[in-house]
Amino acid sequence: MARYRRMHPVELRHCSECPAQLEGRQRAVCSSTCRERRWRRLHPEAAAEKQRRKRARRRERRARGESILSALSAELVTALEELVDERVNDRFEGVAAASDSVSPWLSVVEATELLRCKRQRVDDLLSQGRLARYKDGSRTLVSRSELDKYLRTQRG
Repeated sequence: MARYRRMHPVELRHCSECPAQLEGRQRAVCSSTCRERRWRRLHPEAAAEKQRRKRARRRERRARGESILSALSAELVTALEELVDERVNDRFEGVAAASDSVSPWLSVVEATELLRCKRQRVDDLLSQGRLARYKDGSRTLVSRSELDKYLRTQRG
């Protein structure tokens, strides 16, 4: 078998639109996206006509003023607006309540989000002793005040 492979190497074929390697024998492109690109390249007039028709349909829809709200009654639109207002107010009240009860401890992931860095950077700071590591079972915690102090010393 190995001798046959050496004498008859498999011809590698690639997609005609991108560098992807093809597996099947009859395919010329690797995906539907590349198939569309190839069709546009081989049939530029038809592709331009298709785009023109698509733009015309969009213009017609805009001119007719089609929207979801235009199909609904005024009472239903008012009820939807009130419901949305109520949900948004509930969400903001929840955020305000959560910000009042801020924990003095951060997980490593929360510390990376606060520092806007990768996790490895926080791990390095913990290993170097620049930040103190507090263990709660298997969780590693960082003091929020210590992290703020580290940020202040780095700035100035």
